[in-house]
Amino acid sequence: MSCSGRKGICCGVQFTALLSYFWNMLIANRFRALWAAAAAFGALALTSTALAASPPNPDDPTIVPAESIGGVSIGQAGKDAEAAWGDAGNCQANDEDNRQCNYGSVKKGSASLLVYKGTAVSASILAPLKNREFKFTGPLMDFRTAQGDLGLGSKLAKVEKAFPGAKVIEKRQVTVKGEGGVEMVFFSSDKKHITQVVLRDRSPIE
Repeated sequence: MSCSGRKGICCGVQFTALLSYFWNMLIANRFRALWAAAAAFGALALTSTALAASPPNPDDPTIVPAESIGGVSIGQAGKDAEAAWGDAGNCQANDEDNRQCNYGSVKKGSASLLVYKGTAVSASILAPLKNREFKFTGPLMDFRTAQGDLGLGSKLAKVEKAFPGAKVIEKRQVTVKGEGGVEMVFFSSDKKHITQVVLRDRSPIE
């Protein structure tokens, strides 16, 4: 089935959701069975009507490609990562050292933080989704690079231009690699605008 017009947007939404889902499942398989439930919860967050949580509210919402997002970095103590986002998450936890915290709502924009063995291994933000289309309004629009040029709603092509060595997949995903297996992935549902930003640790699954 081809994707064009409104159908293209819907296919893009499904593509972004699947990428998030499979990443979560990879983590789940690597990080013991307890994360299977957390991964499923994260995948369903895209279609859930509400997450019953406030959006993340960091003192500094700066995005540093392949390093940090809103004050959260890979390897950071889980408690510090949660505090950086305002301790406002709806957390699903097996214990304090292994938990997934979700923030915001589908219609207002959502975010997710994954903590394993007491340290942050993934953090992401997702643009608001209304009537099967991503909208670029709300508090998560404050998450941007220091120059203000990269964030939700920005053109994906800007990431390619800023990072010539980044990996590009089908004009929907640009991956900027950092140190120690850390990377930041910029997703686009329409092949134009950034709809999701994910900071993650690839080292556990490579």
